[in-house]
Amino acid sequence: DDKCCIDNEMLCRVGTRVKMLFKTDEIESKFSGFVSKCSEETNNISIDFYDENPEWEVPKNDPDVEILDQGLLRLPPSVQKPQRAPMHNADVLNVARFVDAFKLELKLPKGSLADLQDGLEKPDESEFIALLYQALLIGAMEAAKDANPNAIVPAAWLGDNTLSQHTWPEIARRWITCGPHAELNKKRCPEAVAAATCLSATAGGAKSRPEGHLKLLLCLIEDCFDNGDIHSAVDKRVSIEHDTKGLRDEKVKDFIQEEKLNQDRIKTAREAVVTLDEGDGTDLEPVPDEDTATAINLHESAKNNGEVGAMTESEEASELRVAFDEKRAEWKKRRDGRGGKAADKELNDALRQEKKISEQRTKAETNCAVQLEKFCLRQAPLGMDRHRNKYWWFACDAATLYVEPPMPPSGQAQPDPSSYSFEWRMWCGSEAMKQLADSLCEQGVRECELKAGIQKIIEKLGAEDQQSQSKVRAQLKMKQPDDRLFLLSFQFALQEARNIKEVLTTEQLQTLSHELPDWQKIIETPFDCNQMSKLLQHLEHAVHESLSHTKRTNQREAASRARADAPGAEASAQNGIEGPIAGGSAHDLPEEWQNDNIYVNQRVRRDVLDDKGNHAGKANGTVVGYLPKEKADFKSKQTNLDAALWKVKFDDPDLVGSEDLEEYEVIQAINDYKKMVDSSKSAASLRKGVAPTRPADSSSVDVGGSELVYDEGAIDMAEASNKVTGALWTSAMQREAWRREVESAALSNSVVRVCYSASVLCENVLRVMGKTRNDLTTAPRRTRTERGKRPRDVTDVAMFTSVFQNTVTDGGRRVKRVNYAENGNNDSDDSD
Repeated sequence: DDKCCIDNEMLCRVGTRVKMLFKTDEIESKFSGFVSKCSEETNNISIDFYDENPEWEVPKNDPDVEILDQGLLRLPPSVQKPQRAPMHNADVLNVARFVDAFKLELKLPKGSLADLQDGLEKPDESEFIALLYQALLIGAMEAAKDANPNAIVPAAWLGDNTLSQHTWPEIARRWITCGPHAELNKKRCPEAVAAATCLSATAGGAKSRPEGHLKLLLCLIEDCFDNGDIHSAVDKRVSIEHDTKGLRDEKVKDFIQEEKLNQDRIKTAREAVVTLDEGDGTDLEPVPDEDTATAINLHESAKNNGEVGAMTESEEASELRVAFDEKRAEWKKRRDGRGGKAADKELNDALRQEKKISEQRTKAETNCAVQLEKFCLRQAPLGMDRHRNKYWWFACDAATLYVEPPMPPSGQAQPDPSSYSFEWRMWCGSEAMKQLADSLCEQGVRECELKAGIQKIIEKLGAEDQQSQSKVRAQLKMKQPDDRLFLLSFQFALQEARNIKEVLTTEQLQTLSHELPDWQKIIETPFDCNQMSKLLQHLEHAVHESLSHTKRTNQREAASRARADAPGAEASAQNGIEGPIAGGSAHDLPEEWQNDNIYVNQRVRRDVLDDKGNHAGKANGTVVGYLPKEKADFKSKQTNLDAALWKVKFDDPDLVGSEDLEEYEVIQAINDYKKMVDSSKSAASLRKGVAPTRPADSSSVDVGGSELVYDEGAIDMAEASNKVTGALWTSAMQREAWRREVESAALSNSVVRVCYSASVLCENVLRVMGKTRNDLTTAPRRTRTERGKRPRDVTDVAMFTSVFQNTVTDGGRRVKRVNYAENGNNDSDDSD
């Protein structure tokens, strides 16, 4: 179309999305990122891949860098050229729209578009962002359960005391990179996976860039759509929308019927007036001649202008006018005698009724539109122009009109940047919208509807609107975090350690003092995350070693070692058994069991049943012996023929024990273990960053020598189905994963990960000690509220007391303030 207005300028600016080519192991792969800096002096750009690793600085024309999401935009002729919208505007508006639509169902925090953008720039200081992440995580996890009753969600991720403002970045990281949708996330939202890798590096997720936080929030929102509350809300809103539209259609039919009847009334009334005006054909209404008409017009003009007294009217003109008025008055009198006055009244009443019906219909349509907008599930475009560009308007950014280029043709997997663009443009302010509306064709099938929609928006904005820029900021600038939240989070972890110490027995305290003599000094004033990690590990060790099943396991292992050290014992008895705490060895087996088999010493993972035969989880173990079919005296369950057996000793012998397996069961168990290992390695590898040739994160440092590369989030998922027992951990693997995680968190100085490890340990210790949070001296003096429903805000109370320093009762009497923190030990009556 030669007459259309074309915008095909290729811009490289902050936020522009790119793909960069890397070569790893002779394989070339493209990784998604965005331009974080543009230098006009050096003609270089910096590319960020959403993770915490340093940006890549490359020339703008680097052949390995492909600029995406730009292309050709066609607009109707004479349209004012729009501005380029911020690259992140669609993501920001989508998050804001979801929060506004489902804040009641998911108990999302209240906040404006400015609150959201402030939080993206400075997440460690934003209560809104912290509450939003927590609410979305709860909604996503509950959605996974609603969508699949057998879905596995670790209880610690959803715990009332483990998911908090100090731990949410680590739980969000685990959910996105290790949760039930982890593999799907790598395909549908790789940017969110990349951003999640550095989410827990600093308190409040402050190390993630604003663009990364947007991708994370959108990923969580996607996970929330299977939530039962959202489904109920959607069904309810669809029902309301259907009923509203049905009521609107009925009213429209009534209005149409009423308008038709009134039009017939007007037609009849007009015919009656014409008949009365003509009479029997001999008494027609007088018509002034040319001179009389001129005289009447001059007099009426002077009368309207208030110049009758100053007017000089000729005697002849005055006589003509007066004579005509007298003649017409006589005719009107005769007409009224024929019923003309009643006919005029009927016509006027019909015309007033026509206006009333029109006003009622307009009001009803407006009210219906408001109702439909209120319960609308998805933002609908205003319309399309002749080039099929979509036009969008959002209430949270009311003075801005966006245009989105068309999607590529059906069947084309990757849009061609030279022909298509997914980068939005925008017009700001009423004047720009009016110019756009004026340029649209009223006769066009699409543009007629679009023009009407834009004109309605202009009416909503009013003539006083002079806003010239969008409420979506051109750039979301990442601000440097401060130490305030770090210190608060550190105090949170310290309080969890003190909570654990409060419930320890004398025996456990003695073990702690023996293993860590200066623990009392550390628990009072720990210096850093390393000391906190050291304290948590020794607290865990003291509790773990005191449990009865641990003592029995230690005794069994000591006896096994004694037999191994006895004269004649084979030195190779335990050769090759890897993994945490092997549950037994070949020395514990009868002599007929052999160890010269390819499956012996292989690690396995098996389903575990409880005493009633119900599934109780999974357990890891080691194949420790082989019994040939000639000696096994066993019939296969599958073939009913003689079959060999393999003895499996589990890592938790006191809780699980051992099991004899057939060959097909051994193969399946080995494969299940390898699958679990691969999942853990895949999750752990993400901590090194997304794009290759990056320095490894400190979390990948080998601190234990196990064959597993641990990411505790993957272990959480692997152990989530295990039933809770009297043990501190559901398995030896989970214990080792926790200890590795808390040590790795200290090495990387991640207070978020230390906080989460402390919370999980505190919850487990309270459980095995038969205590609850209410038994602690730090328990809050209030009843528990429903999850997600916040009681009176603490900050509001603080502001109230700062304004009214003198506390008074409702009657105005002054009362003494009581410090419950200082008097909590003496105040045992909570009834007041």
